[in-house]
Amino acid sequence: MMTTRSQVTGYTDAKGYTEYTIKTGGVQTSHRFSDFLALHAELDLPGKPTFPASKRATHGEAVKSDRQARFEEYLNALIAASEGKMPRPLSCFLGLERDQVMEQGVLDKDGVLWNTAAVGTNISRPAGSKASTCYELMQEAISRYGAKPAVGRRALLKRHYEALGGGREVEKLELGPSYEWLSYAEYGKAMGELGAGMVGFAGLKPQDRVVIYAETQREWMLAAQAAWTQSLQVVTVGRVLSPTGQPPTSWARF
Repeated sequence: MMTTRSQVTGYTDAKGYTEYTIKTGGVQTSHRFSDFLALHAELDLPGKPTFPASKRATHGEAVKSDRQARFEEYLNALIAASEGKMPRPLSCFLGLERDQVMEQGVLDKDGVLWNTAAVGTNISRPAGSKASTCYELMQEAISRYGAKPAVGRRALLKRHYEALGGGREVEKLELGPSYEWLSYAEYGKAMGELGAGMVGFAGLKPQDRVVIYAETQREWMLAAQAAWTQSLQVVTVGRVLSPTGQPPTSWARF
């Protein structure tokens, strides 16, 4: 009989959104409203409870307190509906698989993280693909789809900031109503040209590491795939740094 219960113990406001603190079996996690929505959409449970009908406003203590109570009731209803076999999306959401997930990975001699059962091996690829690298996979797509739309974006019309009170503000973007598309062929051409520029202008060599310092967007992925055309390694950095520009001391070293 499953005895696991979750408690939503409080909430904090940061950078324009509210995070709710959840404690389950001694493990603590924090999630936004949008995280709860994503969890609800991903779960496929018989008898899945209805998502809490709390309005999505992020201001007002009464709204946040009401949502806190609703989220706790909702999580425990999900646990009960699992009937002793908690689905992985829910257990990950609650932080219960963190240790197991870490145990499933291993670093190779180059510092690359792999699944323990398949070090150095690509264990899956799309049906019919013979690709062994991200570059080869993209070339297959370019060859197959050519003039069809590949990646799109909406034009940025306006960027402004709204005050939240207490000297805080949140960035707001106004985007155009329609998407501007690049075809697979156009995207492939841009990949090749940008990759050649990385080598020609920056003098990068195969296996050199590249950090793309940008928000997640079409150009970030284009830069990553351009790097892969030249056998460059793309590494990531956290976008949240301390006032001194250094990562928080709680971050793991690797």
